[in-house]
Amino acid sequence: MMNTSIDNDYAPGISETVAAAVVASEDARFRRLIAMALREAGMAVKEMRIFDTLALECGRCRLFVVDCDPLTADHAVEILRLLRRSEPGNDCAIVMLSHEESVAAYDAGVDMVLCKPVSVNMFMARVRSIMRRYQVII
Repeated sequence: MMNTSIDNDYAPGISETVAAAVVASEDARFRRLIAMALREAGMAVKEMRIFDTLALECGRCRLFVVDCDPLTADHAVEILRLLRRSEPGNDCAIVMLSHEESVAAYDAGVDMVLCKPVSVNMFMARVRSIMRRYQVII
């Protein structure tokens, strides 16, 4: 199992090595729901309200989950393109939640676009599938 060390930003008080994730969404309730599901699966999670600083987390995370609304989707795709092109970004999974499929997101290097609404069970099943490709078992 390939994991990433975490620091106190992700899980205060946890010193062991676990897979780390970032969940970025302007919707606080949705962000907490997704983060809670990932934490229950054993991942350390950092929650972010905006996704402009995602690249700063590159190299520290194995999974990026970005929730987009129609007004921010194009901007999010460009941020994710930059993330994927960065050296550590080649070794992380990227999931985008959106109201519609996005060819541009796939072209930018997103591993999976999930259309909202999506159930937590379906979200987690797809995340587990993607993470297996990156040799991370959750």
